[in-house]
Amino acid sequence: MHAATASESTRQRYRTHAAAFAAWTNREVGAVTVSELFRLEVIERYIEIGMPEAKESTRATRRSILRRIARHAHPILSVAPSPEPIAYRRVRVPYAAHEVASYFRLADAQPTDGRRTSLMAVLSLGLGCGLDCSDLGWVRGSTSGPAMTASR
Repeated sequence: MHAATASESTRQRYRTHAAAFAAWTNREVGAVTVSELFRLEVIERYIEIGMPEAKESTRATRRSILRRIARHAHPILSVAPSPEPIAYRRVRVPYAAHEVASYFRLADAQPTDGRRTSLMAVLSLGLGCGLDCSDLGWVRGSTSGPAMTASR
């Protein structure tokens, strides 16, 4: 038996969940083979319909256990199809190092701690996420004029 079901109490709990699932399936669908029983669609239907008064945590536990049994009972049927791979696209770095340094100098030159902190946060989030100027907006300013204006 699999390492996750090595203890007797775990095996007993798995058998209890599998028996309740099999009994429900037999009532709802009729006699089925093991390969028909442990299909992800049947498990999901049981969780949604067959456990109407169960708490969400109980449903999650039961779903996890039944899926684990399905993987071991019939690995090929229980595997969901893989999604199409996402094509790799090289991302252009939106700001050069000297631009980033100038933005942080601008933030550091703000007249109040609140403005300094706010602008540092905006820059850190925007630059850290790799947002470019069309996402973040143009940040302009000088230490002699208005501290910061942002526009699209």
